[in-house]
Amino acid sequence: MANSDSRLSGANASIYIAGTKVAAKANWTLNRTRATYDVTSFGDTNLVYVAGLPDVQGTFAGFLDNSGDILLTNAASATPVSIALWAVDGSEEVAHGSGYVDATVTAGVSDAIRITGTFKASGHWIIDLA
Repeated sequence: MANSDSRLSGANASIYIAGTKVAAKANWTLNRTRATYDVTSFGDTNLVYVAGLPDVQGTFAGFLDNSGDILLTNAASATPVSIALWAVDGSEEVAHGSGYVDATVTAGVSDAIRITGTFKASGHWIIDLA
């Protein structure tokens, strides 16, 4: 039932890239926005907009997997990869589609080595919880 106030913990969330579960990540975000265009004309009493295409982007963060971090491996590739975001790994998929991945690795003397990054849609995305 839609809007039934069913809530989930993020403890079992996951990210899959190119069909492989990504290890050692601690969070992800999914941003859904829509382009808008200003069509304000003479005589309008406020700004007026029309809707354009929707956008899908997001972020990820966690710890560098030194056995071969799949997010870092696919970062800045000219070829899109499949991306799937799960609220509960294996049972509650939130969204999936293809996209481009960027990554940043940060190391500090008083912290674990971390990886953060972004993804942007390269094609159609399915929002599974919509």
